[in-house]
Amino acid sequence: MNSTKYFSITKGTYAPINSLAAKSHLTSTASLPQKFYQNNVLDKYINQDAKKVTLRQLVMFGRNLTKSKLIASANYVLSELPVRLAHRIRDFQHLPYICGTNPYMGRVYQMYWKSFDEFRKFPKVTTLEENIKCCEMFTRNMKEHSQIIPLLGMGVSECVGLVDPELIDKFMNRMLMTRISRRTLVEQHTLLSKNFCPNEDETNCPEPPTNIPGLRAQIVGKVDTQCNIGNLVHECAAKAQSIFEDYYELVPGTAPQVIVDGHKDAQLMCVTDHIEYIVFELLKNSMKASIQNAIDNSGINGFDQNDLDFLPINVTICQTKANVTVRISDKGGGIPPDVYKQIWNYCSPYKSKFLTNFHRIKEMQAKTNENTGISPLVPLGFGLPMCSVFANYWGGDINIYSLPGYGVDSYIRLPRLGNIAENPAIEDTEVLDEVAIHHHK
Repeated sequence: MNSTKYFSITKGTYAPINSLAAKSHLTSTASLPQKFYQNNVLDKYINQDAKKVTLRQLVMFGRNLTKSKLIASANYVLSELPVRLAHRIRDFQHLPYICGTNPYMGRVYQMYWKSFDEFRKFPKVTTLEENIKCCEMFTRNMKEHSQIIPLLGMGVSECVGLVDPELIDKFMNRMLMTRISRRTLVEQHTLLSKNFCPNEDETNCPEPPTNIPGLRAQIVGKVDTQCNIGNLVHECAAKAQSIFEDYYELVPGTAPQVIVDGHKDAQLMCVTDHIEYIVFELLKNSMKASIQNAIDNSGINGFDQNDLDFLPINVTICQTKANVTVRISDKGGGIPPDVYKQIWNYCSPYKSKFLTNFHRIKEMQAKTNENTGISPLVPLGFGLPMCSVFANYWGGDINIYSLPGYGVDSYIRLPRLGNIAENPAIEDTEVLDEVAIHHHK
């Protein structure tokens, strides 16, 4: 009989499960020993469907907020978080045993169990005072979970060569997708709560004056209903240029220029943090390639910044009724074919040398304005896969085409109307199990 071992822990216990048992828990683990799983708790939430939302629903709910709507929002988030966490806890239990012995993976698992228990046990919110306590609990958990990405990165770095890369890719995509979903719900609710100022009639009082016309109508919680993608590209470009000028000690204004054309005033409904991460990461990659290509072609050792001319990066924006597409084109020499095959992987021979940099980071929220303690130019190996996850979460996608020896074209497609439901990645709980079983046959 196949003696494949699977990762299964409850309260810090690591236990082997043979492949026959593993196959039996593709849909449920109720038949396994209680010491391995808290089945009666976990299965209850795994068997529930996530109540997915669209950006438009978040906006409509957040406008004209009332006390009763705010309390309903708190209870909705409280009911969703344990459901979404339960699926990720189950994914940990389906990992090969070698992952279960990894201390970084074990820490993430324990943090998820702790939050899962706290969310499901938190009492139903009935007053604004209780909502304040609920928001404090949400914020504390989000802060604690800022360690998750570095811990997963360190765990993955130690699994390279030991675990099927396809399994790790599926596992990580689902971990990060659901992480985005949880943080989006929590941050939306806490921002609405923070800005709520009830009148005697229990409606939200008017927002204070602002110098930005239309801000009250445009920003609802985390959602920007009219995000100008051209402005966002310029802001991300300026940030990337500043970083490279500091790093290479370039004269200010001499980093590769970003030329924006097309539908410069294109707008979409989005969570700005998500789009900023994608655009900044792709511009950063193009800028780095353009600079390095110019240095390599110059033949200069210990170059002077005044001796190099960098080719510009062209960004074209196209808006249709349903989507905004952004093309980022550089002439940085392209991506070597052997590397190109691995750009969407988390766990590959090429990425392994970068994953170890996660040991230098304590916290990471995947936002462009955060200070992780290391330079934004230090490669981690997660950049492009995380861009894909951010795009996929709201129904978009990213495609990258390389012309080796010349440059790269990156295409970002983003739904612009806010009517696409989120993708919390909980419908395909069995997929990870099937990959693991196939790999160990």
